[in-house]
Amino acid sequence: MGNWKKIQRDNLIYLGIRLIIVVVLIGAILGVATWLTSTGILDSSNFSLLLGILIGYLLTFLTKVELLKQT
Repeated sequence: MGNWKKIQRDNLIYLGIRLIIVVVLIGAILGVATWLTSTGILDSSNFSLLLGILIGYLLTFLTKVELLKQT
């Protein structure tokens, strides 16, 4: 039974670390894109496109990493 608890604890630690990484990456993307828009380097349509592309790529990458971890 102790081994099962260790597996559960390790899984919770992994999920917590993954959640923190995702939040930090999305926050960094939003922060940089907001700064670029506020300085006039990006207009609002490019801002939306950039956010969609980067967040979509990030979520796809994390899904592939998760699938590789399961095999």
